[in-house]
Amino acid sequence: MLQYSLKTKDYMYAKWLAIGIVREIANLKKKTQITDESIKSLVKTIISMSLDSMEFTRAQGSDNAFILTPSTMQKLASGKSETGDVFAKAYEQQNKLKLTDLEHNDLARRFTIAFLQISNIEQERMKGNYMNPYDAQKLSDSSMPPTVTKKAGMPLSELIERYIDESKLGWTPATLEDFKHTLEVFAWMLNELGYGDIDISAITQDVMRDFKDTYRKIPKNLQHRSNCKGKSLKAILALKIDDPLSPVTCNKHFQTIGGMFIYAQKQGWIERNYAEGLMIKNAQKASVPRAEYKPEQIRQIITQICIAKYKNKPENLWIPVIAAYTGMRLGEICQLRENDIICKDDIWHFSVNTNEGKTLKTESSTRRVPIHPQLIEAGFLVWIQEQKIGQAIFPAITRQAPKFNRWQKWYAYLNKKLFPDSTVVFHSFRHSFVNELKQTGIQDQQISELVGHKTGNITMERYGKNYNLKVLSETIAKLDYGFKLTDLFTYAGKKAIAIK
Repeated sequence: MLQYSLKTKDYMYAKWLAIGIVREIANLKKKTQITDESIKSLVKTIISMSLDSMEFTRAQGSDNAFILTPSTMQKLASGKSETGDVFAKAYEQQNKLKLTDLEHNDLARRFTIAFLQISNIEQERMKGNYMNPYDAQKLSDSSMPPTVTKKAGMPLSELIERYIDESKLGWTPATLEDFKHTLEVFAWMLNELGYGDIDISAITQDVMRDFKDTYRKIPKNLQHRSNCKGKSLKAILALKIDDPLSPVTCNKHFQTIGGMFIYAQKQGWIERNYAEGLMIKNAQKASVPRAEYKPEQIRQIITQICIAKYKNKPENLWIPVIAAYTGMRLGEICQLRENDIICKDDIWHFSVNTNEGKTLKTESSTRRVPIHPQLIEAGFLVWIQEQKIGQAIFPAITRQAPKFNRWQKWYAYLNKKLFPDSTVVFHSFRHSFVNELKQTGIQDQQISELVGHKTGNITMERYGKNYNLKVLSETIAKLDYGFKLTDLFTYAGKKAIAIK
């Protein structure tokens, strides 16, 4: 729910910003007493950190402005948005508090007001007004000589250790693994470039430029390449490298490094953050339209999973099948819990929601998706009945689990093996679902509601009610890929798949 809660354009930026906010919340655990004053200080820190982070990212060529739409601002102002509630819950969890409803609502409201303030200041900035109250005060403060308390002789390795130790409470295991790897590679490369375990006060613009120029030359997936293992940086660069890191990937890692130096600067350990100049400007992903899977390709995928290395990993089979027959996103499927599979009015459906800490891409992503009759015939409900009540149905690969990224890589490998010359990816299931329904003559608005898209029709969004389950169930039943799942497999219970 990061983009939904923070309303940014870029998911990675939203995640980075949220990590910082949760980190500030986590820091309050170190206080001996949590008071009204400490909460006020927290909110003030969130506003300051968020605005400073946005300005830092904008200086690197990014246009990630935190600007809320008028309708979202109206929701926040009226108290109908869940944004403040998300961060209030994080605060309670980090501090192991049991607040009353009144205390929780008060805290959520303070967070909400903070996000409204951030949005208002960002709107002024985008108009070119840097004499708004926040920036004007900063300008006034900057006229005074900064007071910096350096920690003498802090090596880079110590900074990395301190940054990770203080930040890990706000990171998921997967994020911790990614960030730690990026920072370790950064330290290794500086050492290989002859700087050793450099004192952070000695890191200059020339040092960072040297790192940046070299980093752009290293190959993708460095840690997984057999021809690079155990080699020095010089030996790696001497190899013929046809696929160096893309500018977008470099910027993602530079942003992680920049975040660490923002932390060091805020602690007063360095006077200037030379990571500010790392970001590669105008780094955009090539605009490659995603293709949809053809029905025969979907059949191939399911067949291949059934006959090869299924072992006792039902997620390998059910996740692609659910995606093909519901159009749900990978993250939405992996977050499903046993109590999200509901029967109402004799219609079984998935409840896509933000309960129990689940996150969604947008506000419109919250929805009900009827379970296709073919999934039921293939034994999906039998599988669900075997799951623990209220628990994740794919516990090994929830979005917070380290194995989430591994599963994505496994599927990407399978996909490339089957269709080496195609641009299809996992998200292509979603495109196939939409296209197949469209070809049957289903109205765009019904399809949009099933996949969690806004319709673009202001009148219908404002005044029209959602379709009832019966209509949606009849709609989804029209999806036909030209084969039956039961012709390929059936789930017989107790993790037993009957291959046809």
